Amino acid sequence: MSEIKYTILLIMILSFTVNSKAQKLTNKDSLIKVYSDRAGEYFTKDSISQAIVYINKAIELDPNAANLYGYRGLFYYFYPSHLDSALIDISHSIMLDSLVEKTHVLRADIFTKMKRYSEAQQDLNFLVRRDSDNIDYRYYRAINYTHLNQYEKTIQDYLKVIDLDRKNMTASDKIVFVYNNLGYNYLQIENYTKAKFYIDKAILEKPNMSFIWGSRGILNYKLGKIEKSLNDLNKAITIYESGKEDGVNFQPDLMYYYRGLIQMKQHQNIQSCQSFSKALELGNKDAKAKMSKVCNQ
Repeated sequence: MSEIKYTILLIMILSFTVNSKAQKLTNKDSLIKVYSDRAGEYFTKDSISQAIVYINKAIELDPNAANLYGYRGLFYYFYPSHLDSALIDISHSIMLDSLVEKTHVLRADIFTKMKRYSEAQQDLNFLVRRDSDNIDYRYYRAINYTHLNQYEKTIQDYLKVIDLDRKNMTASDKIVFVYNNLGYNYLQIENYTKAKFYIDKAILEKPNMSFIWGSRGILNYKLGKIEKSLNDLNKAITIYESGKEDGVNFQPDLMYYYRGLIQMKQHQNIQSCQSFSKALELGNKDAKAKMSKVCNQ
């Protein structure tokens, strides 16, 4: 139910210091460093247009430097209307140096934002091959597998994250998402026993997150436990509308959509119309067809 933005972009990408040994820099190298450092300073001050001006100057002096294209791609990334330019620069950086993991991370995220999940998968597979025990790489690949409806592969990556966390205790900030998403993927393949096990673990971990109660509401709906489903969905919506939950619900439309289905079953047409209307407002494409059945009754 959730779509997570990458949280490691800046840490992995933004390193404006030029690697140098004890040797003396040439005048050109020194000027490139000045320009790239200046670009970095503007970027950290959220003056992205000026950052691009100075990184362009550095690229003019060294048009074959993979890291400079990586920096410019990162700058463009923060302009939603310039994702195409970001993709061109990051892809060019990878062409010049294909082994830098941080550029594959950023390109995967760009492809994800563009909903080009098959292409994102190539970069994510590369990252997992490079570091199979990296929790972030496994986690983001699992999310991408969900976009591709490859639920069994999603499940395997989430289970690996849980296994790694047991050994190293390094997924604490993600574990509630892992439990919830794992449960939701088991729900998708109709393994309701395991779905309940992991969704309940997520609720125990952080009970004030709307999307987890939404997951359990959908699970109970699938199990035919209508009253329990409605209770869970109402709780999810209450948390969501309070604005005080411990996280972000990336697909809140589902809570309203399933509540609308229950209300429609119970012949509560006015309430059902309201739920479907909210689901549609939040981007649920299936809600419009349901509205035609209840909103004018």
